[in-house]
Amino acid sequence: MPTEKIQRNSTGKNTRKNTTRNSSIAWGVLLGLSVINVELGALTASKMLMIVVVILTLLKGHIVVNYFMGLRHCHAVWRWVMSAYLVIIGAIIAAAYLFF
Repeated sequence: MPTEKIQRNSTGKNTRKNTTRNSSIAWGVLLGLSVINVELGALTASKMLMIVVVILTLLKGHIVVNYFMGLRHCHAVWRWVMSAYLVIIGAIIAAAYLFF
């Protein structure tokens, strides 16, 4: 029977359980934001609505980067690189919609 090493944080709490709970909460938030994006996308198109949808999508990307790619515990440079990537792609999409 394999034994699993339980990691504990400075308060003595099981970090694996906290990570699972945090990931579940993040998944629920992603699900909720996706439903909101779908409902907003069904409305009549406007520039303000598109900006809101892009911002919600960037927020979803940030959650994925932090919780599911595991960059929440990495060096800040990697988080900044991924955040910059998300913002640049979002800006390109918004510019394409707004100006072309």
